[in-house]
This record gives sequence, C-alpha cells and structure tokens, in this order.
Amino acid sequence: MKNYHDIVHNIALFLGYQIDESAPDWFHPVLHFVILIAPIFLIIVVTYFIAKSVINYIRNKSKTQKIPYVGYIRGLDKNLFRFVFNTSKKQQIILFIASLLAMPILYGTLELPKQIINNALDSNLFPITYSGYEFSQVEFLLILCGLYLLAIIVNGLHKYWLNIFKGRVAERFLRRLRLLVYRQWRDDKSTDRKTDIIPILSQEVEPIGGFAADILTLPVFQIGTFMTIMTFMTVSYTHLRAHETGRNL
Repeated sequence: MKNYHDIVHNIALFLGYQIDESAPDWFHPVLHFVILIAPIFLIIVVTYFIAKSVINYIRNKSKTQKIPYVGYIRGLDKNLFRFVFNTSKKQQIILFIASLLAMPILYGTLELPKQIINNALDSNLFPITYSGYEFSQVEFLLILCGLYLLAIIVNGLHKYWLNIFKGRVAERFLRRLRLLVYRQWRDDKSTDRKTDIIPILSQEVEPIGGFAADILTLPVFQIGTFMTIMTFMTVSYTHLRAHETGRNL
C-alpha cells in the first residue's frame, strides 16, 4: 500500500504538483482517482472498445463475403453514423457548438461561489476599487450573488434550449427514416410480413431518433463537463498553493 501511495505522489510530482502534509485529507483520494485510477480505467475501456470493434469488423467482413446483403432500403446508408451526419449535418454542428458553449457557463457556476466565499466574505481588503468605482463589502457581495444567479439562469435556459433543439433534430430524423421505410414497404411486391410495418414505424424506429440527437451532444457534453470540473479543481488547488506559499514567505 505504501508503494502504491508513493507511486501516485511521484506521478503528481512529475506533473508539477508538490503534495505535502498540509494538503487536506479529501485531496488524497481525489488525487489517487485522477492520477492513477481514472487513466487506468480509461485505458481498459478504450482497449475493450477497440478490441470489440476489430472483432465485429472481422465478423462482418466474413459475413459479407459469404452472405449477400439483403433488406436494403433505398436512400438509407448502411452506416448509421454516416446517414445521421448526412441528413442532419447543420443541426449536428449547431448542437456541437451549443454543447461547447455550456462549458464556460458551467465554469462560472463553479467559480462564482468560490469568489463569494474567498473574496467577498473572507477578505479584509475592502473597500476595493475597480474601473474607477469603489465598492464596499456588501456591494461587492451583492454583485457576485447577482452574477451567480444570472449564471444559474443562463445555464438552465441553455439546457432547456438544447433539449428543445435535440427534440427537433430527433423528430426530423425520425420523419425521414420512417418515410424511407414506408416507401420500401410500399414498393415491396411480396405479401410476406406486410403487417410488420406498424410496429417498425411506431416502436422500433423511435430509439434511433434519440440516438441521432445525442450522437455528438452527449459525448461532448459529458466529456466537457468532466474536463471543466477537473480544470476548476486544478486551478483552485494551484491558487491555494500559491496563496499558502506567499503567506509563508
């Protein structure tokens, strides 16, 4: 266990973070998770998906060589990802940009409470002057609280608009997909399984619309949220260490 502890702290030291006994207790498990556990888990997951993709590719290639592709729908690309991007390219770009814009707003909702506590409540530098205006402690506190309230409102409105737009993208994609399936069913001259079109159009196609709306938004939003929180924690710890070092000097 001691060797594991030393390995984590040596990695942190190599990355430029000097950890000593003054660090709070909660920081050690967070450090272990960020430095060692999360990268190992990420490597395992990436390796699993790469191996799974290679195995599926080999299996599909062998199947396509033996069995001809049947059930082709005119206008529908065999690659679902390519079909989604070809039919909703502009909407996907808008969703991608909107997901990225959510990260600064999220960072503001994390940074403002810290500023309220450190610079408005726990500070002896008042009154302060900014851009030629002098603010007392109460005035500065009210300004930061107002900004925090505004950041929360903007964050909520942004998520609301993003969900509405995702719903529109999903419905447009579903309408196009259902139309393609219906045309294929209508032009099919065989009489076998004619009634299967009803559950296909009403139930089986429905999850694909949600997938089309989340194909870029979900990974960008989740990864961006994780990176934003980790950036906030790193910056906050760096400022804390710099403040303690300056105070000791």
